[in-house]
Amino acid sequence: MRFNRRRVLTGLLALLFGFGASIIAFRASDWATSHKASGTLLGTLDFAAYCQLTHGPQARAVHDRIDAFGWECSFFVQRRYNLREINADQACAALYHGGAYAETYDSHSPYSWQCFEGPRH
Repeated sequence: MRFNRRRVLTGLLALLFGFGASIIAFRASDWATSHKASGTLLGTLDFAAYCQLTHGPQARAVHDRIDAFGWECSFFVQRRYNLREINADQACAALYHGGAYAETYDSHSPYSWQCFEGPRH
């Protein structure tokens, strides 16, 4: 059997590349885990349910921005149209319990809000 230097070098490079990619993947996983909220996930923040809870069954949640922020409740009182800005922490507290708070995992997505309890990160 003849020694093929090129084949050995290719094998070593593939092994080193695989090892390096594994290290990067583990570090990315550690970073993502350490940057999550420290509290316990209660569930998603349902802005529509919060609006109906606080302003009646006809209330609707509206969003007027391109990021996660800008949620409002729209509702009528005596034939007058109203908009009320939603405080995400208050919405979680109302939907889950008084100690709940809100966090978004993607500030660019309006549907990335979640409610937690326990220590904040």
